[in-house]
Amino acid sequence: KIDAEGSEYEILEYLLVCFGKYFLKYNIENIAVEDHSRKFNFCANKRHGEYMAKWQEKRKKVLQQYKEHNIILHDWDTFLN
Repeated sequence: KIDAEGSEYEILEYLLVCFGKYFLKYNIENIAVEDHSRKFNFCANKRHGEYMAKWQEKRKKVLQQYKEHNIILHDWDTFLN
């Protein structure tokens, strides 16, 4: 578990680039992630809105990359319940 506080998708993207072959080698199919998206349901100001747009774009890109490797990223809270 890594407490990344908003940098989850940068870390996940880096892990896939550097260790993706090991994910496949060891047949990793599921990863649970707490991405704090539930905290981002508002845009208090323009700067926050711009950050959220970039964050959502990165999230979408990384989710697609993992999907292409047949690895499912699960929401941490729902995955454990």
